Amino acid sequence: YENIIVNNHFRSSNMAAIDVALGGRTRILHNVFSHISDGSYDDGAIHWVAESPMERGNEVAYNVFFRNGVSDEPCNAETSCYQADIYMDDMAGAMTIHGNVFIKDKVDQTAPTSADYAEINWAGILINGGADVTVYENAFLGPSDGSTNGAIYNDKAVFFVQTCGGTIWPDGDSCGYTGVCSGAKFYRTMRLYEYDTSPWVDQFPELAEYDANPAFGGNWRCANTRSCPMASWNNTVICNSGIGTNRDLSNRAIWPIDSESSQSDDAAEGLNVPPRKDALKEYGNKAGTAFLEDIDAIEDAGMHSVLQLAKRIALSAQAVFPTCNEGSRSGAARSDLAGRNRNACSDSWAFNGLASCDPCTASTCAARDLPPDEQCSCGVYNAPSSTTLAPMSSVPSTQAPVPSPSTQTPVSSPSTQAPAPVPTKPPSPTTSCDDSPLRMLVNRKGKSCAWAKKQSKRCEKKFVKSHCPALCDLSFCSQDSQKKFKLEESGKWKYCNWVKQKNTEFRCAKIGVAETCRATCAVYYE
Repeated sequence: YENIIVNNHFRSSNMAAIDVALGGRTRILHNVFSHISDGSYDDGAIHWVAESPMERGNEVAYNVFFRNGVSDEPCNAETSCYQADIYMDDMAGAMTIHGNVFIKDKVDQTAPTSADYAEINWAGILINGGADVTVYENAFLGPSDGSTNGAIYNDKAVFFVQTCGGTIWPDGDSCGYTGVCSGAKFYRTMRLYEYDTSPWVDQFPELAEYDANPAFGGNWRCANTRSCPMASWNNTVICNSGIGTNRDLSNRAIWPIDSESSQSDDAAEGLNVPPRKDALKEYGNKAGTAFLEDIDAIEDAGMHSVLQLAKRIALSAQAVFPTCNEGSRSGAARSDLAGRNRNACSDSWAFNGLASCDPCTASTCAARDLPPDEQCSCGVYNAPSSTTLAPMSSVPSTQAPVPSPSTQTPVSSPSTQAPAPVPTKPPSPTTSCDDSPLRMLVNRKGKSCAWAKKQSKRCEKKFVKSHCPALCDLSFCSQDSQKKFKLEESGKWKYCNWVKQKNTEFRCAKIGVAETCRATCAVYYE
């Protein structure tokens, strides 16, 4: 756990440069990967597998991937013929991938010559069944469509592919058609670490959705069950950019049911694939515009020229004024900091951790976390003097490390975008103790404190006292509710941890949130 891999240049390898088989809270930042995984398949520049969903809090950001996976060797059809710069294998997920530049324009291989070989499914990012993956503000340049003789994902460059591998290729029809039952290590690890209790759910609220005790038998479908950790739920692909014209899939997320997917003949929503509209959030991904560069000549000129190319690609990926609804913020890729000897903080980070130094004091950086309310933006982030990377924290030996989410809010540039409205401060509570006016989730149903008032025993249900302290237990009056609650404005279900993560004052101003997340919002009453 808590590995930090920063400011390296990985070059010329026929296998993955970084292969992670176990771990959480791993940060892979500001590296360069060039000609990695050349000549291999079922692999990537970064290859990741996971033994359970407890390996969380991982981040791959601000890296440059240049011409990886180039080969004129055929793919043996006996193995997987996927190849990607970031290859999340065997249900690996629980990761944020952002601010990277993918230059994957070169493909030497011709179409397969016989049935003994198969087409290569090349992609920028491949998720083989993982859930809870957030991908934003990346830039992807692939070869133009129709230029590879059928040797790359149906002859089109694709940015993001989800295979739903945990459910579409089952090992058996037991336990939700996955063959992985409650006694398997995958589920035993979740139960060992008490995944649905504090501090896990405080830092990772999505874990509360999971059930580590799946039913036995083939009369239910794991893929259609949000609580199933084997299913590919909660994927977010927003505010990314394709680069160059004639690249239809370079700004797309491909789901198994999509006609462009190589799995479309086998995929069935609700049976072996989670419903796309419920499991995948996809918007704000910018289509490429004309981008003409002689990349062979740039490579010949050396790595400095390649990094300058990456910087131009990152600029091309930015959102365009005045709509600002597709693409990334200025400085989202932090391009000036990638590679060896380009980040003044790398030595300090190696010895003292990421909190010890802020490279953004001398470079233009967008905020590390998602844009406000997950909206794409033209905004420019003016870095504070303190670091924008969350510090590493020590944790018990039996508990995976958890991140300290950034609470920094991006600042819009006045020269390109009108300032965002400042939220009004929520009214002070009229009493010293408030029941939440928002509905809470009880046994998967929305319930109010009025419901709890009808029978006193309802206060004894899990965390109800924290939601309805005036009614149930005054000792909870100054604490956040530990229940999931429903926002009035959007109807979405959230935890108080969501309020803490970013834009806290804005979120506390939403109807009923201040009375629900009392400790988090208390500072705004002073």
